[in-house]
Amino acid sequence: SNAEMLVLPGGLGGVEALWADDRVSTLIQEAAGKGVWLAALCAAPILLGRWGLLDGRKATSYPTRHSQLGKAEVLPEARAVSDGKFVTGHACGSAFDFGLKLVEVLRGEEAARAVNDVIYYRR
Repeated sequence: SNAEMLVLPGGLGGVEALWADDRVSTLIQEAAGKGVWLAALCAAPILLGRWGLLDGRKATSYPTRHSQLGKAEVLPEARAVSDGKFVTGHACGSAFDFGLKLVEVLRGEEAARAVNDVIYYRR
């Protein structure tokens, strides 16, 4: 595949469904092995933590899921974190921060600023 990034949505029911599907496990692990960007928001970072992909990396997630991030360096107050080829987001309330971080890692800070200037997001 020519995928540049896989984005895993949050929401506990959806994350549980992804967790239970072996095809998702295979896809995520193969993507990580090929250096594809992996991004996860809200509860979804636990999927990356499940296979040790966040071990030794800075990460965040929904607050009640911090203990499921493996051996990540959890940044509990961060809205969006990138480390290596991984981007994690805090919660749905951080969706703009997360989305802008995705633009930044894929296309650069200038592109992220340009998007932010159009949407007028301020925190």
